[in-house]
Amino acid sequence: MYKIPNGGIAVKIGSYTLDLISSFSPSWEDEVQREFENWDFSTVTVYKGKRWTASITSGTLDTVEKDKLLSALSPRVVDFSSPDFSGPVRIENVSAELSSANFMGHYWVVSFTAAAVELSPVSGGL
Repeated sequence: MYKIPNGGIAVKIGSYTLDLISSFSPSWEDEVQREFENWDFSTVTVYKGKRWTASITSGTLDTVEKDKLLSALSPRVVDFSSPDFSGPVRIENVSAELSSANFMGHYWVVSFTAAAVELSPVSGGL
């Protein structure tokens, strides 16, 4: 098996660059500080900010590349860079699944979730 970059995006995890990505699903979720009831019985929500998260699945990696990626993910809080976010992230839900084992070698697919350590501020307000 040979390495075919997907020609799309690459993410940098510490000093490791993952350029074989089969799935990249970013999201921005509001985090709420508190909610309370207003005088007219409507709900008022006070937001803390938005947290960037992404579920990432690698393409098919040989055992050496899988080990390099898992080593880069092992600190659990790492510097991260992607097309839509750069900064420290917390790494969670790491799994490595064997996708093929044959006479040419063992090939793996690694999945993980990255979540921004800091919130992005919410604009506007009172």
